[in-house]
Amino acid sequence: MTFKAVLPWLQRGLAIVGLAAILAFVGQNLFTLFSVSTSSTDPYVGNFYSLSAPSDLALEYIQEGTQIQRESDEVLAAEVDQKIIKTGSLDLVVNHADESLAAVESLTQSKSGYVQTSTIQEHQDGTLSGYVTIRVPADIFDATIEELKALAVVVERETTSAEDVTEQYIDLAARLKNAQAQETRYVEILDVAKTVDEILQIESALGNIRGYIKP
Repeated sequence: MTFKAVLPWLQRGLAIVGLAAILAFVGQNLFTLFSVSTSSTDPYVGNFYSLSAPSDLALEYIQEGTQIQRESDEVLAAEVDQKIIKTGSLDLVVNHADESLAAVESLTQSKSGYVQTSTIQEHQDGTLSGYVTIRVPADIFDATIEELKALAVVVERETTSAEDVTEQYIDLAARLKNAQAQETRYVEILDVAKTVDEILQIESALGNIRGYIKP
């Protein structure tokens, strides 16, 4: 998961948590559910763009803003609750594959989740096979697992795991705040820029930063 892909989650104030699963259909009227790990966080590495050869005034603005942002980052780290990614894996045998798939999709929507991917195919012998990935909020992960199991005639396999991504969340949130703070500083610098060269450099830096803030 890239920095830009995670940004919408952070901007909406949602935790990076969820259930990821793949549904697979195999055998005559056989429906099984498998899971896959959620995408690992791949934060943007490096500094955001700054002016090349900035003026003394621009440098003063940037240094002042950097100190303020460091203090803000420390507060952020102290305030963020633990963030957990949960992953579940189930093999379920059911009577009717199509009806069960529809039930899983309906259940996912009722849990404020979504179906990420879904495929199904029929083989020459009449058996069905397919896969679907779903995601739901972590606070209802356990309840969702139990409701999925209730769809089955037999639960053939069940595994669950959890990953603490609090540090990654804090890092991404801090990078977003830093980018927003730098955007604000550059707008202030633009207001006092005196030369065409300074204006062009600042506008270029603003464009780069806004590219990260608004994926």
